Amino acid sequence: MRLPNEINSMAGLGSFDSILDHIGVLVVVFDTAGRIVHWNQPCVELTGRTLEEVPQIPFWDWLIPEEERGYAERAWANPDTPLFAHQGQTHWLARDGGKRLIQWSNTYVRDVDGHIEWIVGTGIDVTEREAMARKLHLTLDRYRNVVESAHDAIFLADAGTGEILDANPQAERLLGLPKDRLVGMHQSQLHPPKSNAQVVEEFRRAAEGTRPTNAEDIEVQASDGRRIPVEISTGTFTLDGRRCVQGIFRDLTEYRKADLARRRAEERTAAILKAIPDLMFVLGPGGMLIDYHESVSRQPPASPDCFLGRHFAEVLPASAAMAIQTAIEKVRETGTLQIIEYETPALGGTVGYYEARLAPLEGGGILTIAREVTDRVEARQALLGQAEDLKQARIAAEQANEAKSAFLAAMSHEIRTPMNSILGFAGLLLDSPLTADQRDCVETLRFSGQALLGLINDILDLSRIEAGYLSIENTDFDLSRVLEETLDLLAIKTEQSGVDLLAQFAPDLPCRVFGDPGRLHQVLLNLLGNAIKFTDQGFVSLAVARDGPADSSGGGLRFVVTDSGPGIPEDKQHLLFQKFSRLQTSASRKHGGTGLGLHISRRLVELMGGKVGMESRVGKGSSFWFTLPLYGEPADPGFAPDSTIRDRQALVADPSPYNRAALRELCSRWGIEAVECQSYDEVVHFATEAGRRFVITFLDLRLGGGQAADLVAKVLSMPSLAEIPLVLIGGWQDHKLIGSLDALGAFRWLRRPVFPAAFHRVVASALGLSSKEVVSQPLACPDPAATRQTLVTPIRVLLAEDNPVNQKLAHRLLGKLGCRVDQAANGREAVLMVDRFPYDLIFMDVQMPEMDGYEATAEIRKRQHGQRHVPIVAMTAHALSGDRELCLQAGMDDYLSKPVSLEALSAAVEKWSQADRGSNSSAAHLRRLHVSHQSDPDQTRHAPGDRGERVRV
Repeated sequence: MRLPNEINSMAGLGSFDSILDHIGVLVVVFDTAGRIVHWNQPCVELTGRTLEEVPQIPFWDWLIPEEERGYAERAWANPDTPLFAHQGQTHWLARDGGKRLIQWSNTYVRDVDGHIEWIVGTGIDVTEREAMARKLHLTLDRYRNVVESAHDAIFLADAGTGEILDANPQAERLLGLPKDRLVGMHQSQLHPPKSNAQVVEEFRRAAEGTRPTNAEDIEVQASDGRRIPVEISTGTFTLDGRRCVQGIFRDLTEYRKADLARRRAEERTAAILKAIPDLMFVLGPGGMLIDYHESVSRQPPASPDCFLGRHFAEVLPASAAMAIQTAIEKVRETGTLQIIEYETPALGGTVGYYEARLAPLEGGGILTIAREVTDRVEARQALLGQAEDLKQARIAAEQANEAKSAFLAAMSHEIRTPMNSILGFAGLLLDSPLTADQRDCVETLRFSGQALLGLINDILDLSRIEAGYLSIENTDFDLSRVLEETLDLLAIKTEQSGVDLLAQFAPDLPCRVFGDPGRLHQVLLNLLGNAIKFTDQGFVSLAVARDGPADSSGGGLRFVVTDSGPGIPEDKQHLLFQKFSRLQTSASRKHGGTGLGLHISRRLVELMGGKVGMESRVGKGSSFWFTLPLYGEPADPGFAPDSTIRDRQALVADPSPYNRAALRELCSRWGIEAVECQSYDEVVHFATEAGRRFVITFLDLRLGGGQAADLVAKVLSMPSLAEIPLVLIGGWQDHKLIGSLDALGAFRWLRRPVFPAAFHRVVASALGLSSKEVVSQPLACPDPAATRQTLVTPIRVLLAEDNPVNQKLAHRLLGKLGCRVDQAANGREAVLMVDRFPYDLIFMDVQMPEMDGYEATAEIRKRQHGQRHVPIVAMTAHALSGDRELCLQAGMDDYLSKPVSLEALSAAVEKWSQADRGSNSSAAHLRRLHVSHQSDPDQTRHAPGDRGERVRV
């Protein structure tokens, strides 16, 4: 394509192409379609294309980067409009594949009609210039960021005039002035007026480069008048042709405070060193004394100045020098402080003792602090002498304690041996036909023996507690069973005394818990027994509830024993829970006792992780409480009340207001309202009252006095009561009366104290409602002997016992159980008899002549040689802590402590007679029954039978 004539006409002035190639700028001629018709040599060098190699297509399709083509194409669509830019910047694709930034301008070449015919563009490659500009801008940004974020105040001032040109935010904070006020101020205005001359001179020297780089002891004045000490660092540079001074002002306020604190600390340290009554030496690496500190309060015999430059071995005695040398070697080896003691001769021919503390110093030196400790060493030697005396006293006390323990063990054994016979034969007599007078005498005999045995048990428990041998045996157990059996043991005694015994168990109590059932039983027996002993009339109650929410980790159970007794004076309450403490100490006191029960109970509760306490008011009764960490899921009540009985009424006829209150509470759990009566006349009144319809009747046999049978007959004959269930409430002594009432009509019965579980079972059965528990069969008599049975198949038993009376007792008891009994008078005879006869069971005493029970058991096990294992049960008066374990370790299978009850003996025979045929389902319970109460062995004699509810339909 040819150049336009207007351009060719310039040929007369010389080579036009040569001019364009050497003018140093890019020259391009475009047609209106954006095609290049001419460009000069700089364009060729930039793109690598000659004019002949230029594509005849719009330049944006091949010369412009893809991301900029759209804008160029839209602008060239109609170049004769304002949208067409006549100057600007764009990128060209260079010969090396990169992009170059071109700053360009365009002009039109029009024809005679004024139409655009050509467009001439000129451009300059500004790629490097723009890169430098960006780099400079980035550098300035970084500098600005550094200045803005600096911790020090920075000012920029004109070197010639001193005018402040710029300041960073820290400068604003330092002086309390905004930047727009700082800019334009003279630099001397930053400082107090009195130092202006000095500051102006310092600034001049800084501007000329003759001032030191850093200057201190200069102050600036803040807007609030404060004078702030600063350290100034300066530098000069040229900015936009102007020579400037940059000043960096560092606030020295905190530094001055720290420096002041340091100086004061040094002064305090110096004062402390002067007051320390010690000598301080610095030993060089070779052991020479190179420095010292002399105590003000205690001067050495000779001034340390005479020792400077000398080796410590030349000053100290040989033994002390050797000790210090050993310590120095240890310090250098470990780098830690070493402390030694040494002795040196003192005035008057005595010996002085010193303590030396040696610590490492930099450079291999050793700091030595020496203190005289003669008084301390002499005191220590005196203490060592006293310690030896105390050791001998402790040994003597331990020997005395061992002697006391041995004495208690011997006395316990010697007392239990005859007590076994006394209580055992008393029990046999009570099982035989006796006149009323004879039975009363035997009961008195047994009661006195049990009281004596309780005293022995209290003394043994106290001995175990004080010796730290009393242990807690935790196991999973049925809480309600322990509570009911405990109250059952005391029911007869309360009936005889006319005191009401109440059971108040919360409905959300757990069924099974983890703890020591024997110790819980012991504590409850003690507290309830005390309450019954001191209560002549009224009631004694056991209330058990959760001590906190059911899901609380810090709760447990709370047991409260409450009585309506005389109460305890406030000035005497501090005596409770102390050993051998009794509120009545005169010879005329009404109640006996050792004063150990409450003390032992408190210690037992604490050993089980609980707390104990009491509240009492004179004339208002007393409450003794304790808590234990016993947890478990709430028990299923076993009853399902429904809408057919809710809001109905129950007739509660009982002469005791306390029993009526207990029954009222139990009825309320069913949603039943209790209508209470305390006489037969009131029963008749409510039974015949119009509009009343009772759902059930509760009748206590005491309401009839000596005419209970007549009372029951009259109640059953009332039309309004004959059609509803009747529940009789009686005591342990009413079993014969209950049996004689069978002919009168249908009734059910509950025994006092009324337990919630038994109450719910009877009510559910009487009302025909669902119950998840089977109603127990009635007991004709609460006597435990009624539940004993002789063996179907007699077994052969060997009894190893040296005491003739106990031999006779055990022989009779075992014979009563249906056993064939052979007797051995000592352990040696027992071993020989086991070799001769195949015994089914052996009862082994421990303390016997010639060969004791431990040795005899070991010999029997040795001779068995893996053959049939004959069960051996220890039956011994050894009842101290650890005796049971010793028997089991010797090879025995079980343990019974004397006095042995017929019930415990029966359980052992039943359990171990079936050992070869497999254990029965109750074996585990029987074992717990006679093992868990070893601290109070006589309790198993009182264990009641199953608590029944009599049902006749």
